[in-house]
Amino acid sequence: MILILRKLGDKHVERIRSEVGEAVIVRSSPAEATPEELAQAEIIAGFPDTFRSGVLERCNSLRWLHSFSAGVETAPFAWLRDHGVIFTNASGIHGLQMAEQILGMIIMFSRGLHISLRNQWNALWSAEHRVDELYGKTLLIVGAGHIGQETARKAKAFDMRVLGIRRHPGSLLHFDEVRGPEALHASLTEADYVVCLVPLTKETHHWFDDAAFAAM
Repeated sequence: MILILRKLGDKHVERIRSEVGEAVIVRSSPAEATPEELAQAEIIAGFPDTFRSGVLERCNSLRWLHSFSAGVETAPFAWLRDHGVIFTNASGIHGLQMAEQILGMIIMFSRGLHISLRNQWNALWSAEHRVDELYGKTLLIVGAGHIGQETARKAKAFDMRVLGIRRHPGSLLHFDEVRGPEALHASLTEADYVVCLVPLTKETHHWFDDAAFAAM
């Protein structure tokens, strides 16, 4: 039995059922799942935070745990390892959505849309806030993976200069230059916009410290 701990649309649920040929139960959270459903589920899918607070201890039949998110730093790795449970994540599928979100935020700040919207809500006419263009600006993408590469592709449509920080630097499509982690602070001094997309690991923890922000 497959237990999905996130509300999905009916068409997605039916597609999963048709593909796997097994019982698929969908609940919005562990609190909505019955003790029997948790105990019988062999496959559970949800977000890492879902698996806290003693939820997995009630999953006696669990063999495979899947995270809908790419980031999994909050996942209970020790418990999964001790119980021999396979753990997978959704790395590589969020490029389109996240890149659109990132470009939307960049455009918002460039054009002052967040200020314009607040002024509209407050019935205030003001043209004092700064309005800028993305043309010729430098975007630094720290973590040039799937999301970073899709963001770079979209940024090029706005004629931006795109720099990347990656563990293995070198030529990469849609980037003007890709550098190694040792070049982070020097690259921050060049950037008009910075996007951090690296996973949280022991190596990346505190990459963005006081010195990094000062370099901006």
